[in-house]
Amino acid sequence: MLASFFGVGDEGAQSYARHESAVRLLVSAGATVENEPHHYTALAYAAYKGRDQTLRYLLDRGANVNANVENGMTYVNTPLMMAAIMGHLDAAMILLNAGADPRVRVKDGLTARDLALKNRHQQLAQVLACAERLQPGEKVTGRCR
Repeated sequence: MLASFFGVGDEGAQSYARHESAVRLLVSAGATVENEPHHYTALAYAAYKGRDQTLRYLLDRGANVNANVENGMTYVNTPLMMAAIMGHLDAAMILLNAGADPRVRVKDGLTARDLALKNRHQQLAQVLACAERLQPGEKVTGRCR
């Protein structure tokens, strides 16, 4: 989980590559891509950091885009919510097209779109509003961008 989070920022692309390698090494050695109930997942941390390559890798390994969601509610932010908080449009699109539910609400009642608006990510909020209108499982295409 932490390998998905650390390694970007002031340290640059070389650090990102090292941490990406760590994620791959850990998963190939048997580390789970899921989490304990009500804790963030590696996918959520990768979404928060906008690490698209890590997102794709974890999704390919079976990471659940809607982990901990029950009846449209969750106690911790979903990966889509984490991308929305930080305004990572590409990460949000990856997650939406992998089946992330934009209608999920965190315990205080906010959706990913609400979090995008709260953090002044207008373009992402518009994409999420469009995604909310789609049928479950329907792909988010360029029409939502």
